[in-house]
Amino acid sequence: MFESTSQRYWINFVLTPVLTAVICILLLRWRHVPAAEWPSAALLIALPGMFGEAVLLSRFASLMPRMHPETAGKYGAFLFASYALFLTIAEIIAVRAPIASITRSGK
Repeated sequence: MFESTSQRYWINFVLTPVLTAVICILLLRWRHVPAAEWPSAALLIALPGMFGEAVLLSRFASLMPRMHPETAGKYGAFLFASYALFLTIAEIIAVRAPIASITRSGK
């Protein structure tokens, strides 16, 4: 995907973060996480992967030997877009949550 055509890369660059965000949002809804708590829940979902990807990117050539080392930048941007989209959506949902939802979750 990263080492194919530019068009294919950009299509995947846009679609994959959207699909990832949709799956994570469905997970939050399935678990009935109150909207006010979405940012915290989103961080709990994202942080393990973010730390793992930081390690992966720091050792990209040795951990991903079949990929060209210069692909690490594209891969990092791809990951950043995926995490950023999901975390931003979670924050927007929480900001727009009704006040009653916030006080109810504090019981």
